[in-house]
Amino acid sequence: MKRNLISKGLLIVIGIILISCQDQEKNTNNIPEVESEIVNTNFDKEKESEIIRQVISKETRSFFERDYDEWSTYWIKEENAFRAGNGPDSTYVLYGWENISDYVENYDDSFYAENEKPKYSNPKRKKFDIKFNSDRSAYVKWNQYNLVEEENKYYLSRESRLMQKEDDQWKIINVISFWDRTKPINPFEIESQFKD
Repeated sequence: MKRNLISKGLLIVIGIILISCQDQEKNTNNIPEVESEIVNTNFDKEKESEIIRQVISKETRSFFERDYDEWSTYWIKEENAFRAGNGPDSTYVLYGWENISDYVENYDDSFYAENEKPKYSNPKRKKFDIKFNSDRSAYVKWNQYNLVEEENKYYLSRESRLMQKEDDQWKIINVISFWDRTKPINPFEIESQFKD
């Protein structure tokens, strides 16, 4: 009798678990897929993609050249702005425009106090991929090869940006940039890959 009650109780528990798993499966199947909401019927993805590429290129160049005033024009200056990456000996995460702005304005001051030339130059990009979330928002990712002038070596960084339109201009709201600083790459190897 006692064994029968335990068996029946165990069957009831297993039944409840199976029913709850089926309910969870039903719930996940009812979640609508999010699709791009490109409302503007005149939206030209190729044209907008090229504009985004140019903004990213200009933002990177002005960052490498330490031109804070130009660099800041490519950013949306809001508290939900975000920047994450790594340096030679650290990883950083910055939330909010004020923190990002302060970090970049004072970036690598000790190096630039003694050097006029940019520390990094001539970035090369591969696997550039843009996904439009809407006609006002896009996610961008790519591999970037950055030349460190002092060493005459390239370093690979994995890059992504979240772009948004502000006053009808594409701007950056989110940067993620992680460098592989353990594997320098010979410039000849990189430049031969990018010949026209």
